[in-house]
Amino acid sequence: MRLTQQLYIVYGSTEAGTVALSHAVHTDSKPGFTGQVVPWAKVEVVDEDGKVLPPGTEGEVRIRSDVMVELEDESIRDGWFRTGD
Repeated sequence: MRLTQQLYIVYGSTEAGTVALSHAVHTDSKPGFTGQVVPWAKVEVVDEDGKVLPPGTEGEVRIRSDVMVELEDESIRDGWFRTGD
């Protein structure tokens, strides 16, 4: 915090843009926290068949965003970007 008071943590990708954002001071006390999902993005965790999983369950992150690039490959399924995360 000595460097700057305006340091933010951002989760996103080239394909989907910024997806989650948090002021860095909020992440120190929450290991693994990457911020709140921004209003223009939707995030789901799914199994290998694309079924949405309940909170706290491990799976693959998929994103739909108003600023998402249009790709025509296997990373886009049913309008969702499959991150591989």
